[in-house]
Amino acid sequence: MTKREDMYAFPWNSLISAYAESDFHVDALAFYVHMVEEGFDSLLFQFFTFFGLIIHHRLKRALFPDLQFSQSAMQKLLDSQQHVAKEVEEIRLKINILNQHVEDLKHHLTSSEAVLETIIQQKAQVLETKAALSAPLGY
Repeated sequence: MTKREDMYAFPWNSLISAYAESDFHVDALAFYVHMVEEGFDSLLFQFFTFFGLIIHHRLKRALFPDLQFSQSAMQKLLDSQQHVAKEVEEIRLKINILNQHVEDLKHHLTSSEAVLETIIQQKAQVLETKAALSAPLGY
């Protein structure tokens, strides 16, 4: 197998796993020197990409130890979001219906108050008329 063929057969997945679980500072430098000595110059870009990913995942794990990126956890969050969004929409609909009832009741109250005022005025007129009719004629 030539070095060019060997380059494409390089076991990146197992290497990533090994470096992700170990102290990779010294090992990474040794790996870099080995790649240069063996003539894998075209792999250097892949190596630095791989090394950057390891650093990124290590930092993420160190900064956010409780943060989980599992698919099931994300699905639970999406399901909860959908459920709560539906509840919010239902509550808004109920509030709109109640607001419409309140407006209808206010209109009915205004109408009833106007009718009551008319009745009070008519009662006052009847009492005035009755008082005028029951008064002695000479006054």
